[in-house]
Amino acid sequence: MERGTSSKENVLVVVAIDFGTTYSGWAYSFRKEYKDNHTNIKTKGGWKNFDGQATEKTPTVALFTPEDKFHSFGYEAENKYAELVDEEQSTGWKYFKRFKMALLSDDTKQFGHQQRKLAGIDDTLLSLAYEPEAAAIYCRDIIIQKKTDGEDYSMASLDPGEKFLVLDCGGGTVDITGYTIEEGNKLIELFPPTGGPWGGTEVDKQFQDLIVEIFGKEVWHMFEKSCMHDSLELMRRFEGRKKVFGENDEDKVRIQCPGELFEQYKSKTGLDFQSELGVKKVRDKLVFPTQIMKDLFQKPLNAIIDSVRKLLTKPETKGLKTILMVGGFSESALLYEGIRSIFPTLNVFRPHEAVLSVVKGAVIFGHTPEIITERVCARTYGIAGNIPFDSQIHPQRCLGYYEGKAKCTDSFQTIVKKGDMLSLEHNFFERTFLLLMVLTKRHQLIYMFPEIIILFIHLMMASNV
Repeated sequence: MERGTSSKENVLVVVAIDFGTTYSGWAYSFRKEYKDNHTNIKTKGGWKNFDGQATEKTPTVALFTPEDKFHSFGYEAENKYAELVDEEQSTGWKYFKRFKMALLSDDTKQFGHQQRKLAGIDDTLLSLAYEPEAAAIYCRDIIIQKKTDGEDYSMASLDPGEKFLVLDCGGGTVDITGYTIEEGNKLIELFPPTGGPWGGTEVDKQFQDLIVEIFGKEVWHMFEKSCMHDSLELMRRFEGRKKVFGENDEDKVRIQCPGELFEQYKSKTGLDFQSELGVKKVRDKLVFPTQIMKDLFQKPLNAIIDSVRKLLTKPETKGLKTILMVGGFSESALLYEGIRSIFPTLNVFRPHEAVLSVVKGAVIFGHTPEIITERVCARTYGIAGNIPFDSQIHPQRCLGYYEGKAKCTDSFQTIVKKGDMLSLEHNFFERTFLLLMVLTKRHQLIYMFPEIIILFIHLMMASNV
């Protein structure tokens, strides 16, 4: 995601790519238009699935040919692979979905920078933005813009000095961050980002497990393998209904089910459809008791609630009044109402188009990275140094000598600790070290720099992203 600084003021446009666990998308805004209206951000949108329905994002799915060449991404990849499966021509093709959770944080960042080089993008024009931080920036900006335009806005005022939590409820994870607003509407991080694998895909998994329990493993796997288009359609229909569970008091939930699944069930069991779970078949629909659907949400909902409760006991969050919910999973009425009911004394809000909060916030961050002024260091940084050797605590392998004095030659000297507050405006740390001529017990030369030097360590604030 492009991040603007003083050296980038001449760029014409800022583009952000949101690479999500379940869905991905991109957004952009021109610098001139941004100056007039920060929320005038354009998104790709209009992604079409095989039913012709348009969505704001496209599935994070990649397809490669048998020759290991990239073929397609998103709905195009899903549809092509489903076609290959249905026609029994998928041998050798490589289909990847929901693979983001398997990627390692720091390795993935490095890989991204390597791909930037291959794509010919200048290193000064590419940055990584932390997702919940981008979402917080978006929420803050739309509030400011509404106030500037003189409009009433139902979301929290978020005035200087106020604290708030951001629950970035995505497909794979729920990331939780906390901020306080300082003068100038800048944001200061309250604690290192936290969260876990409690996103919308956990509910999808629970639903698929339920379907497997209803029809049996053998029937479902046979159906999934032979009718991939239909299995994708069933899961997409569930995803659509997932948003509205909890909006009303209906005692039944109806989801259209492919006829082929019922046929394969009868072929395997010799029986018409029946279930001991209270699930019924009405024409081409499965009819679920509402409580069964609600139960699918309990695992991620409870995990989110537990994490928020722990954060609210921290001294850093004292006086916090607001929770902002963003990300695609936050559009679930059941999740939203669940959080509101558990924390009735807090203001819990969702911005319009919560699913686009991250990618739009990243565009704003690209224009004005100075919005974030301080972060909490997520790791401890330091350097190996030499201190007087203590045989009671130091290993013999670290023993060396300098001017006849025993030294421990591999002692970690802390420069900044995990949890320390770091200013992004002053992210250089100055320490003085004496680089010594150190001899081992066998008099092998290790260091030979008798002069004193000043060591500057620049900790990239992207350690949190």
